[in-house]
Amino acid sequence: MNGTYSTIAFAREAERIVNQHNPNKPLYLYLPFQAGHAPLEAPQWYIKMYSHIRNKRRRIFAAMVTAMDEAIGNITTAFQKQGLWDNTLMIFTTDNGGHVFWGANNYPLRGSKATVWEGGTRGAVFVHGTMLRKTGYVNNELVHSVDWYPTLMTAAGITNTEADIDGIDMWDTISNGMPSKREDFVYNIDTNVPVSAIRYKQWKLIVGKPRPGSSGWYPPPHALVPVTDNQLTSKANTTTYLFDLNADPTEHFNLAEEKEEVVAMMEQRLENIMKTYVHDLSTLNPPTIKSDPANFGDAWSPGWC
Repeated sequence: MNGTYSTIAFAREAERIVNQHNPNKPLYLYLPFQAGHAPLEAPQWYIKMYSHIRNKRRRIFAAMVTAMDEAIGNITTAFQKQGLWDNTLMIFTTDNGGHVFWGANNYPLRGSKATVWEGGTRGAVFVHGTMLRKTGYVNNELVHSVDWYPTLMTAAGITNTEADIDGIDMWDTISNGMPSKREDFVYNIDTNVPVSAIRYKQWKLIVGKPRPGSSGWYPPPHALVPVTDNQLTSKANTTTYLFDLNADPTEHFNLAEEKEEVVAMMEQRLENIMKTYVHDLSTLNPPTIKSDPANFGDAWSPGWC
């Protein structure tokens, strides 16, 4: 790559693919930028744009996001020039919340990346396309990342014949603003920490000890709000948390003691899920060996991150 910033390099390759694509044939383009992820690095001309931000990590993070924003703009322009834009569905999404100790911020949501709190798991998504019947609004329906597969198949006019998949077709929810078909999902089941979290309708259950040091509310560096941690709203030995996310999306009020019947129902759901639990690759196969890029055409496989 000759020292080229990865965000710029990836964007140029995406532009090349679009510019050389036959407009009469379908195109699926998946582009996961490194920007926003550690290590915090950006060209100086982007960093200088944010010299007013005192916090160094926040300053570099802002520069990285700006570089990504510019790259997406360049790719969008390529689609438009190639005559593809009016028949393109663009989805911009994140795979997790930001790491609050590496320049990102999830406030007022609780927690950081690598936790089961809403700040570490709730993602923002932007969808654009002329095929959307309802536009210009905020959709707060429940959608999980595994839903993209069947949803995009429907959007592309493909009939899904796979019965045993985790995802649910959400095309009506995304394109028409219809209520979500999803009622529940698993945040994570980690037998190493150990901590598990599941969602059912408005209820969220956490069992175990969430990651220490990353369970508070972390306002932006410039905000005059004190950093607070989970000990302010939960007992030090708490291992069961129940939240009503409709009423308390910031997870301030643990209702486990006063909603025992809901906890029991959620624990039963978790127990049922655990019966079909499949161990993650990192516990069965050391990722430093089994995920070695040399074994997969110089590409990292699942289990390393």
